[in-house]
Amino acid sequence: EIVMVGGSTRIPKVQQLIQAFFDGKELCKSINPDEAVAYGAAVQAAIVSGQGSAEVQNMLLLDVAPLSLGIEMAGGMMQTLIERNTTLPTNKSQDFTTYEDHQTFVDIKVYEGERGMVKDNNYLGKFTLKDIPKALRGIPKIKVTFNIDSNGILEVTAEDQQSKQKSEIQITNEKGRLSQVDIERMLAEAEQYKGEDAIGRGDMIAKEELKTFASRTRKALKDIDASKIRERDRELLERKLTELGEWLEKGAFKAGKEEFEAKQKELEAAMAAIMMRINQGPDFWEQQIAVHEGEKTIAQGGFLLECGIDIRDLIEEPQ
Repeated sequence: EIVMVGGSTRIPKVQQLIQAFFDGKELCKSINPDEAVAYGAAVQAAIVSGQGSAEVQNMLLLDVAPLSLGIEMAGGMMQTLIERNTTLPTNKSQDFTTYEDHQTFVDIKVYEGERGMVKDNNYLGKFTLKDIPKALRGIPKIKVTFNIDSNGILEVTAEDQQSKQKSEIQITNEKGRLSQVDIERMLAEAEQYKGEDAIGRGDMIAKEELKTFASRTRKALKDIDASKIRERDRELLERKLTELGEWLEKGAFKAGKEEFEAKQKELEAAMAAIMMRINQGPDFWEQQIAVHEGEKTIAQGGFLLECGIDIRDLIEEPQ
């Protein structure tokens, strides 16, 4: 807010010049300019002289971030770095990584707001970090830093920890920031849709975890020595990965957290069966146990190996 304080701010020409200086931003004239000066001077005088009530003596005026600040993640999620009401100045950093294999650049989109998805928040700006060394998704380490100085100017920096490539953007209070009315409206909406946002964010996190697991499974399958894996096992897993990719492309837009987790468990079971066959040796799998009616093998989307063993019985529970 540009608050007009002091008698001279009543002069129309002064108001015009100030508004022009701040690119036409609306001036806040709701405060009596003379009373504001007198009140502030009285409070400061009481603090300096040691007079007045305990409330006055303990009074400390602090600037805070009116809304949370963060960046866009995969799937349009909002990842907050600076929480709402954080005291200014402040500096916060967090490590991120790439979304795709062999990615050489990342776009950093900056938002403010309290909603779980960036589409419901206020867009502030964007910049690109280039020349990232090629690597599989999840390997590069990119440090993103949010710094807000005492004047409320936000500077966002992204640096690749390996190559030391760096890029940044500076966002001032006049550049796309919200008015007090807009901030109050966004806070009310965040509270109103809090439950829906939590569900939507949970669905999106489950989807991204499934994508990450599928990518790692695909790489692990390529790395397995051809002499140690049966061709039909390889074909089975490749088929499951292909079907999963098609489902994510065409049918996953209506899916929820439970469906994504079920797909991941199915893929985990198929991969675990192959790894146990490799580790246990061929003799272990010669045992034949009857498959009961209604149960399904891994190839059919269940948890039974071809020999009839339930894979869940062979997986150790985490400590």
